[in-house]
Amino acid sequence: MEPNRIEKAINRVGKVLSIIAGTALAVMMFLMAADVVCRYLFNAPIPGALELVEYMMAISIPLSIAFCTAIRSHVSVEMIVEKLPTPLQAAISFVVTVLMVAFLVILSRQSFLNIIDSYQSNITSAVLKIPAYPFTIPVALGMSCYALFLVLHYFFGKRS
Repeated sequence: MEPNRIEKAINRVGKVLSIIAGTALAVMMFLMAADVVCRYLFNAPIPGALELVEYMMAISIPLSIAFCTAIRSHVSVEMIVEKLPTPLQAAISFVVTVLMVAFLVILSRQSFLNIIDSYQSNITSAVLKIPAYPFTIPVALGMSCYALFLVLHYFFGKRS
């Protein structure tokens, strides 16, 4: 597959991830606002609002991290590295990418195992009794996409 098509595919997947993460963030925001209004105006908070916000965070954060990788918007400090010779910069880039991908593969694997474990254990939220396993899926998906995007950017992406 040619690099331009890979970049377009990464950007498409990143856009989908950002839409899902943004929707979860918006739901979280409106739910918290409604909970505050109900609590202070009607003295009746929304039951389970905190649980739902926690679940929405489990969706928005990992998918946002993967999206940042897709569009290459992570913050990086290159003050020292940019002053090094180009071959050394390339070596550092390679080592950092390999270490990050290794870490993310381990994290993704453990997240997928956590999905199975939480499904088999029937773990639910305390108030609303919502099963926890569907909300562990975005963590595994987000970290897997993060690792994949790093590899694809390294081998097929334009050097920035």
